Amino acid sequence: SIEVQDVDGNRCTWYEDDGVVISVDLISPGGVIATLLGEKSLRAENGRVTFTDLNVDKNGVGFQLVFRISAGAATLGISTSSPRFNVSFGVPTKVVIASGTNPTGASPGNLLLQQPTIA
Repeated sequence: SIEVQDVDGNRCTWYEDDGVVISVDLISPGGVIATLLGEKSLRAENGRVTFTDLNVDKNGVGFQLVFRISAGAATLGISTSSPRFNVSFGVPTKVVIASGTNPTGASPGNLLLQQPTIA
């Protein structure tokens, strides 16, 4: 989770009535055009936000997230960045027919009654 803190490291809960929002942006490594998906702006509750559905749509080494604070329409100029991280997708190794979709009901020249689904 991301916390809004004062200079002494105390969590700031008194700003919530001002509509404090934490937004996140993706910095992609050179040569990679990627998109950050998910809800990218959340209103702070009790001085904290927790992003739960962020994901990156491309492979790459050295992505970074930048979090910014705003209150109402004003950007406060306060930000922090995550450590760099990598995104990789597994290489396909097999094809599987989804449970309950084995082909059935075949007769010459007609559609299968149960069409297979590949998972």
